[in-house]
Amino acid sequence: MENIRTIFSWCPWRRGLAAAAILLTLAAVACGSSSAPAAPTTAPAAPAATTAPAQEPAAPAQAAPTAAPAVPSDARALTDTRQFESTPTPEPAMAGATATPVPTPTPGAAFTAKDEVVIVIQEEPDSLSTWSAGCSGNVPSMVCEEVASDPFTWIDSTNFEVVPLTGVESWSQQAPDTWRFVLRDGVTFHNGEPWNAAAAKKGLDFLGDKETSGNGRGAFGFHGVIGGEVVDDLTVDVVCEVACPVFPRSAIFTTFQAPEWWDNANEDERATHTVGLGPYQIVEWNRGVEVKLEAYENYKPNNAYDAQAPAIKNVSQVWRPEPLVRAAMISSGEGDWAV
Repeated sequence: MENIRTIFSWCPWRRGLAAAAILLTLAAVACGSSSAPAAPTTAPAAPAATTAPAQEPAAPAQAAPTAAPAVPSDARALTDTRQFESTPTPEPAMAGATATPVPTPTPGAAFTAKDEVVIVIQEEPDSLSTWSAGCSGNVPSMVCEEVASDPFTWIDSTNFEVVPLTGVESWSQQAPDTWRFVLRDGVTFHNGEPWNAAAAKKGLDFLGDKETSGNGRGAFGFHGVIGGEVVDDLTVDVVCEVACPVFPRSAIFTTFQAPEWWDNANEDERATHTVGLGPYQIVEWNRGVEVKLEAYENYKPNNAYDAQAPAIKNVSQVWRPEPLVRAAMISSGEGDWAV
């Protein structure tokens, strides 16, 4: 499945449509940067006469110093799954460059000329709740699974390593069955509730419940029975029923909702909403017509490529079962991205 998070950060919808904006930007740059070769400024020298005396060879011109290539600021290798620190990697210094380098956009600086996109999928979602059994890893579930919610971790779309999303600072293994996650300060759910260890524990206990097999969530099969233990306000331990040496990878299936909202919501509200941590929040589900989303202004980007701030303000998800109709919508400009 297409990395929806990357699409919405456009250029992860893990979870701002970023890939489309990047493609549009690249296309614009490619089209706008081409130009005809410069005409020679001087006419070629006439051939010397055969009877002219030999001339002293001219001294070779001094070669101008060459600027060192700029180092991309987002080419960070995030490789360690046992202890990941989301502290930025220092950039190498420029070596004796004489030209001014062109700045390279960083993950938090995505931009696009569009402020609204329309995504066309094949069918209406069953649910918009990330904690519902109807929210699964298919395309119609992209809103609840990847856009309105941020799990602990993600598989980076540039190097396929495990990286943290908005809510996580670092993690480390404490025992064969225990992983400790340090959470980021200042992160909030879409309704303003604070993100902390107690909120993380509630999600871990819900998704890893043994009696209900994770309350019917299909992702239960990836991480099994798990639970949370609060260490302090921004530190939570994930305790697995059995040894879990690769839990940071399985943690891409841990999603969270605002605890107070969840406790006070009725069943219909729980089924039609996700009040999560993701880069977009649900505005409206007009059943049979569309789902409307808007960028969450207080989303706190992380250093990972797929944890960028949302670049497109408004997103609409519509559905058309016929492939030719979806293709026609893209051709006519009625839609921007289709599956």
